[in-house]
Amino acid sequence: MQIRSTSRLRQIAGTAASLVLGAGVFVLAQAPSSSSLCVVTGRVTSAGTPLPGVSILTSRSGGVVSATSTDTDGSYRLRVPPGEYTVAAELVAFAKFERPLVVTPDSCAPTLDVALDLVSRTQPNSSATAPA
Repeated sequence: MQIRSTSRLRQIAGTAASLVLGAGVFVLAQAPSSSSLCVVTGRVTSAGTPLPGVSILTSRSGGVVSATSTDTDGSYRLRVPPGEYTVAAELVAFAKFERPLVVTPDSCAPTLDVALDLVSRTQPNSSATAPA
């Protein structure tokens, strides 16, 4: 009796493993291959100085497609499939940058350099009354 139950357990385990492996192959087949992705690169600066830690996002109507942040020399690299995007760059104390970008199979390695402007702090008016 024990031999039969052990044999049955092996059969069930083999079937379960086949299902899991089959599901994994299906999921991998659905994921975009690295060869179908394009690479968007660039550098973010302010007044010629590289800006590390800038958030870079590519989005379209369905939401964010890819996100990263700049490294110590202000460089970034994003992998996206061909399509139309809005690229945004944000860093505290700097004006937000947004620009449309079209990535095609023929131009699959675009470079987008960004210059961010420091947001000026407005000084409060020392006069509480309007001039006459």
